[in-house]
Amino acid sequence: MKLAAIIIAVLGMVAGGWAQSTDKPAGQSAPAGQAASAAAPQGKRPPQAKTQPEFDAYKAVVGLTDPVAKEKAADDFAAKFPDSELRSLVYKSVLQSYQQANNAEKMLDMARKILTYDPDDPEALLGVAQVLAERTRDTDLDKDQRLADARKNAL
Repeated sequence: MKLAAIIIAVLGMVAGGWAQSTDKPAGQSAPAGQAASAAAPQGKRPPQAKTQPEFDAYKAVVGLTDPVAKEKAADDFAAKFPDSELRSLVYKSVLQSYQQANNAEKMLDMARKILTYDPDDPEALLGVAQVLAERTRDTDLDKDQRLADARKNAL
């Protein structure tokens, strides 16, 4: 028992030391500008509302609980604010509502709609892949195409 505790303690110290190690010698540190840019996330910035009415409409849609009403409100939002950066977030909210309601077909529709606004959205890609993989049967005529589409979206 003592031997197991000692081994776990040594492994913990080694893992902690390994996690703290860097490629630079102990006395060197990155310049302040490089440290700040390294801490900032790379990639796209989060979507933002352009106006207060757009943000209020977004909050109203996301606040709905009925998936069908939420989808209708999301479609209205997308029609009223065609250039909004929040469209994909609105449809993500609808996707999550349909997922909670266990409605795979509508979840697939919402995931594909999100991909029209943001083709690299990981949640939508995973949603499409998941539904296609779960709902494809051996007897489906388009089985190979559906599974290939699921693989493409999952990667």
